Amino acid sequence: MLQDGYSMMKLTFLGTRSSLLQQHPHHRQHSSLLVECDGHRVMIDCGGDFGEQLSRIAPDALVLTHAHEDHAGGLAAGSPCPVHLTEATARILRRQGYDPERWQPAEKLSLVFGRLRIRSFAVYHSLRAPAVGLRLEDGRSCCIYLSDVAMLGKNASFLAGADLYIGDGTCFGDELVRIEQGVPCGHAAITSQLAWAATAGIRRVLMTHCGPEICRDEDRAQRTIAGLGARLGLQAAFARDGQSVVLAE
Repeated sequence: MLQDGYSMMKLTFLGTRSSLLQQHPHHRQHSSLLVECDGHRVMIDCGGDFGEQLSRIAPDALVLTHAHEDHAGGLAAGSPCPVHLTEATARILRRQGYDPERWQPAEKLSLVFGRLRIRSFAVYHSLRAPAVGLRLEDGRSCCIYLSDVAMLGKNASFLAGADLYIGDGTCFGDELVRIEQGVPCGHAAITSQLAWAATAGIRRVLMTHCGPEICRDEDRAQRTIAGLGARLGLQAAFARDGQSVVLAE
């Protein structure tokens, strides 16, 4: 259940903008999430907007979902803390000249920070920058983080039992999904993701990685997603930069 108050897991949206250049007062910085639990501070993704902000944010660890610049570009000059990433993401960033000194690559991520557990699962998004979704658990509550996704594929079961779905807010109804070498790439529509959440029994949805439809008229977008969610029995909204959510029993 979500509530305001003490919890084992606090989520703060450091940024909620996609890779587009257009900004909105509520969506200025690239999508990134700070997870605080048991005294640990874990930052998920570090786009180019965050290159000079890492000392202020002071994460204990960084987790990357994939190698696109709006998710990893802030690490071009190195990292002040350990960076957890998949082997595939590490290979791509090495070719691009990133400093691997603090990296801790693994085929699949299974990380433990006190009572916080973070597990990765493969999703369809890009052939050139394979992406993962993340399942965050603290023993009481669970959150799914999928800021960039075209299709879940066989890993849809990772959504089961989650309290909150954080998804890809790039586009509303017209999916930006293309097929490359037989693989779905791009961004699933928000309407599709609301259906995924409803099917998995997740009752709260927050969208990050907000695209041009949202940034052009954010008030209208908030009304639209709230209405779409309500039809499926969901509480749905777009997250905003600086917004915090507390997950509790």
